[in-house]
Amino acid sequence: MALTNLTKGTVVDSESGSATTNLVQGLTKCFAFFDQRTGNVLRDSFNTSSVSDEATGDARWNITNAMSSVYSNLSGTTARSGTHGLTGGGGNIMLSTSQWRVVTSESESQTAEDAEWSATGHGDLA
Repeated sequence: MALTNLTKGTVVDSESGSATTNLVQGLTKCFAFFDQRTGNVLRDSFNTSSVSDEATGDARWNITNAMSSVYSNLSGTTARSGTHGLTGGGGNIMLSTSQWRVVTSESESQTAEDAEWSATGHGDLA
């Protein structure tokens, strides 16, 4: 099935055909791949205006088109060669409708660590 001329509220059948979902609400609204370890490079992104390195293991992700609420959802992963147990999941918070704070730390020591991180944002755009 080709999806053309999608509009707000477009509903599609699930894979099994037993349920429907609002396609527009289910789409990723923004993503970023940021390397805080080597020059703070934003390697790839969508609906992202910038990422800033605030301190060791602490970054701000600024999105171009704001979300309608600060209760939007951010999910992602972090990585650093040779560091096991690195996590950013507990350190994500939306500071405004257009900025997330992403904090990464080593899970055993809780020490802040610079890392590569890849994240997607979900929610309703303003």
